[in-house]
Amino acid sequence: MRIGDLDCSTQEALLYLSDTKKEYAKLYGADIWSVSINGVYVKDNIKTMVLNQIIKTKVMNLMAADMGIALDEDSIKGAKVLARDYYEALSDDDKAKLGNITQEKLEEIYQEKTLAGLLYQELTNDINQEISDDEARTIVLKQIYVSYGQNDTDKVDARTKCEEAVAQFGEGVPFEKLIGQYSEKEEESLYYQKGDLPESMEISAFNLGQGEISDIIEGNDGYYILYCVNPNDLSVTESTKAEIIENRKREAFDEKYEAFNKTVSYYINMELWDSIDYEIN
Repeated sequence: MRIGDLDCSTQEALLYLSDTKKEYAKLYGADIWSVSINGVYVKDNIKTMVLNQIIKTKVMNLMAADMGIALDEDSIKGAKVLARDYYEALSDDDKAKLGNITQEKLEEIYQEKTLAGLLYQELTNDINQEISDDEARTIVLKQIYVSYGQNDTDKVDARTKCEEAVAQFGEGVPFEKLIGQYSEKEEESLYYQKGDLPESMEISAFNLGQGEISDIIEGNDGYYILYCVNPNDLSVTESTKAEIIENRKREAFDEKYEAFNKTVSYYINMELWDSIDYEIN
């Protein structure tokens, strides 16, 4: 392929595919490559993902050049060390399966990956990292859900059941017992952050104190009663803050990336790409 004035050789494509296969095999086992979902092999979905990954790395390198962002001497040396270590760990058979890849080609690939990472850092350094405890708050709920059908009678019956459950809770019956008696969904603790729930439910849910229940809430196909197990699970607050910050960075970067990407010309030899044998051990 050719992206702007950068190209991608078959060697490079094989390297990306080989590394990705190893990562997935490590996570899900070697058999994941032969798994088929609705007639589509996982390996084919992964191959598409790798193609997009290569394209994005190339575009990010073009973007870095356009912005005058370049690797310093230490970063270049670091990429060369990674390339050398990778190359020395390859057997002759491995090298052959990677199209007789050279150490110089590996250095080029590692430098491109390093520059892409540097670009991301440069474009996201000024992202606001102040996250309030309320913004990162995670609540823990349990719920009673009663579905209703298409006619008014079913809807009235469903609401009557919910009203009975609310009344019994007011009389001291534990909510867990009421779940077993009334709910059509299994009892489980549900973790939510702001933005996870529909607005009609979120307002009620985030105003509950521990041990309190909500009013009866009408959903698209049933009624809900929410019970607050914990209004602020501190054990996940910090990780939630980190996740929110990373999402902000990703959104800010993607906006700039997509704008630049529209200016880049592409040529991809899909016939050659489809023919690449990447069943690499």
